[in-house]
Amino acid sequence: MPHPVTGVSSDSHGNTATITQEPPQALPELCARVHRRLEVFLGSEAKTERLRQVQDQSRLSMKILEEALERYSLDELSLSYNGGKDCLVLLILYLSALHAHSTKASTTASHLPPFRLPQTLRSVYIISAHPFAQVDDFVDSSLKTYHLSLARYAKPMKEAFADYLSDLPNVKAIFVGTRRTDPHGAELQHFHPTDRGWPAFMRIHPVIDWHYAEIWAFIREMEIPYCGLYDLGYTSLGGTEDTHPNPALKDDPGGEAYRPAYELVEDDAERLDLRLGIYKGTMAEPDDPIATVVNTPELLENILCRLDERTLLLSHRVSQTFKATIDGSVKLQRKLFFQLEPVTDVQQDPEAAKIDDGVCTSRSFNSLLRRRLNHSSKAIYTHIWFRGNDKSQLSSLYTMVPQYEGSWRRMYLAYTDRVKFGMTVNRNGTNYRIMEDTNRLTLGEIVDLCDAEHEVSQRRRVRADSKE
Repeated sequence: MPHPVTGVSSDSHGNTATITQEPPQALPELCARVHRRLEVFLGSEAKTERLRQVQDQSRLSMKILEEALERYSLDELSLSYNGGKDCLVLLILYLSALHAHSTKASTTASHLPPFRLPQTLRSVYIISAHPFAQVDDFVDSSLKTYHLSLARYAKPMKEAFADYLSDLPNVKAIFVGTRRTDPHGAELQHFHPTDRGWPAFMRIHPVIDWHYAEIWAFIREMEIPYCGLYDLGYTSLGGTEDTHPNPALKDDPGGEAYRPAYELVEDDAERLDLRLGIYKGTMAEPDDPIATVVNTPELLENILCRLDERTLLLSHRVSQTFKATIDGSVKLQRKLFFQLEPVTDVQQDPEAAKIDDGVCTSRSFNSLLRRRLNHSSKAIYTHIWFRGNDKSQLSSLYTMVPQYEGSWRRMYLAYTDRVKFGMTVNRNGTNYRIMEDTNRLTLGEIVDLCDAEHEVSQRRRVRADSKE
């Protein structure tokens, strides 16, 4: 029997307002019900900016699914399904698209044979070498709930797809729930043939541009049952030997409890457990050589220095040992831009003045504060001009920082006080020219200056309005 999960409202059988698992609906009724629920969601006014983005993503994904249904027959289409959150969202959208396509075909092409939904949907499950029992149970329940005709292959991916296409030669295209932040996902298109040397078929990626938080927002808004491992702090589902609760979701560094996966926001933190190569219990075994390395500050510092800045920042939450090492290391503090790196002359460091097509591409500026994020009332848009070697070299660096509490406030924008730059800030729609040579200011200090300028500007505007 399906188990209820914490992220969506359900009854004791795991049934939600959208999905009935016990007893399951027939496929046509299921597709119609999902489609109606999606139409209501897309037609409603979004309660948050994230839900508005999910609405936009859903509309784009539906267009890709409709195009796939126009290009291929149902006998030529299949779905790669492993019970994970991304392919689950893809499956729900596919069900809605099937209903929309069936109603469209029946009204616009009377001379063609009627489009009929099959009894089951073709799908393929490539099983991990060491699968979680919870994942297998959820996949098994999905077979009944969503009427999947699931072929299972416990072998490497390339070999598994080769066998699948040999067993079902009619299949020409497979829906895949890959997103851009997944390994090897950055350059994929919505319709992307397999690479040379792989079994030949069209990979279709309807959710390629979705973000982690959007996936969970869709699941929770649409009230879709999901695998219970996500409630235990797992943010990606692989095998028992390479997938562990995400340390970014740990409630207490010294405890064992993890928050549910839907509380994570950052894309980059989704596979933090895999990138760090750590797992629950590693530091609890004193004779374990890995634990010896982790508990040796000098060795741990050397390992952490090899991480990218964003992963290093998130590593601060893993344990008290990690936190103490990062806080006590000048090298790591400088890598995170919490301390300035002394450089006697910019000319001694050519990377400090590297400009490519008008944009600063060097390590001079803090990459953690250069990320394009969504607009919010706390957003700061900065246009930074860069000056080095007494030359006026402009950088069109665009920084947007929607959250500047905590760690962000203590960060510097440049890695050395010898890199000279000034800043123009757009705060709540108003431009302010902050002083030149803001290189010695932290982001928090810049925000405070900006807020002070904003307050003065507001007072002037009120006085001017009163005089009129």
